[in-house]
Amino acid sequence: RIRPSSVSDLLCGIIDYKNNLLSLFVKAH
Repeated sequence: RIRPSSVSDLLCGIIDYKNNLLSLFVKAH
């Protein structure tokens, strides 16, 4: 069973990952 804190950390990690991809995409162009 996954703890809620682990889920929130995972979601935050995914959001940060997407933000990093967007920032890299913007910088590339």
